[in-house]
Amino acid sequence: MSTEQTSATPRQTLSVTDACAMIVGLIVGAGIFGTPSIVAGAVGDSSTLYAVWIAGGVFSIIGALCYAELATAFPSAGGEYHFLQRAFGRSLAFLYGWARMTVIVAGSIAVFAYLFGDYLSRVINLGTYSSAIWAAIVVVVLTAVNYRGIREGKATQNLFTVLEIGGLLLIIVAGLFFAAPPAAAVPAVAGADQPWYMGAGIGSAMIFVLFTYGGWNDAAYISAEVRDRERNMARALLIAISVVALLYVLVNFAYLKGLGYDQMARSNAVAADLLKAVWGPTGEKVIAIMIAIAALTSVNGSMIVGARSNYALGRDWPMLGFLGKWDEASGSPRNAMLVQGVVVIGAGGAGRDPECRLQGAGRIFAAGVLGLFPADGHCAVRAAGQGAGCAAAVQGAVLSGGAGDFCADVWVPAVFQPDLSPCPCAGGAGCACCRRSGADSGETKKAIKSTAYDLTAGRRDRVPGIFVRA
Repeated sequence: MSTEQTSATPRQTLSVTDACAMIVGLIVGAGIFGTPSIVAGAVGDSSTLYAVWIAGGVFSIIGALCYAELATAFPSAGGEYHFLQRAFGRSLAFLYGWARMTVIVAGSIAVFAYLFGDYLSRVINLGTYSSAIWAAIVVVVLTAVNYRGIREGKATQNLFTVLEIGGLLLIIVAGLFFAAPPAAAVPAVAGADQPWYMGAGIGSAMIFVLFTYGGWNDAAYISAEVRDRERNMARALLIAISVVALLYVLVNFAYLKGLGYDQMARSNAVAADLLKAVWGPTGEKVIAIMIAIAALTSVNGSMIVGARSNYALGRDWPMLGFLGKWDEASGSPRNAMLVQGVVVIGAGGAGRDPECRLQGAGRIFAAGVLGLFPADGHCAVRAAGQGAGCAAAVQGAVLSGGAGDFCADVWVPAVFQPDLSPCPCAGGAGCACCRRSGADSGETKKAIKSTAYDLTAGRRDRVPGIFVRA
């Protein structure tokens, strides 16, 4: 049985609009700016491309209806933690709640905060540690906003969601009305290098589609705070996912019309390529700001739902009772929110290696979840004639809050890649320090391809490289 730590409990303060903004913000992340090219390359034709994005929306709605039934039957700030507790008991639910507090939500917030820092640094650079500084600033500021109360938190989320949708509409308008007709596709040369995802099939494409639709399940954590939840939970989920599905289909249509199928499928940064084609360097700055806003929206939404699952954990377990206090005046679990902020800062710090200057923990994390970066020890990129002086260690600590290294051995879209620049052996800042190594090591070498994309300089280079086990 639950042990209440305070008489104050969540109140029904969220309207359908608030809930929709929360859900849209949790769904729409950086994925839609990069994954469409992978999906296009995997399926091979435009009809199937539209079909898989529509199917992703349908599958998401089916899942959302199941969650709406659970959330209205068993409304709780604990969301999935509460459902697991009722179905499988306290012990399993505790493990899930603990994982959410220490790894799942904290890691996601840290990832999106670094993603925000990476892209905002392309507009306002604060020096060597610019990404980390921006990430810390956004975590502290948004934790303070949500600590003040649900009113401030939901207002911030509504604003970010409007800006995020505005960014997607800008892409749609640019692709449909301003982009020049794409050049005729050049037939692929037999035996030529192809992106790793080309021809992967519908099954592989659906992995990325559903990844891009992910996040609606977190609506369960606000079920106790939605007004007239018996009607409005299902309504909010249906409206939010339908809006997202429509935007995703239109965005893909814009990419296709603006770039052509072949260029879209081979692009490493499809949104950046489209806006660059339309507005040149200004378009690249715009896309950087848009991705930063998408990251902010995800950070704020994750903070709101994450603190509520932490509150539910503290409410049910006396040893974590300090988390289970609900502040009635603010409508916020303030202790849980503060602890979450501390854990996020800790997780973010553990996932960075200053010497390697990795700019992109979020992109590594996102790709690692999908298996694009398999666990393979501690790897370093070595360049011909430069030795260890021109190396960048790829650390995957953020995946598990401080443990686990991994390296890439596949083609990865730029939105998921670490920025390995600047490097003295490359042809100027913005190039990857990654060339085919000579036989300068007795260790086993694995030839791979590595892609570097410098958004600011607008250059994209694919250079043969290797990862060497250190």
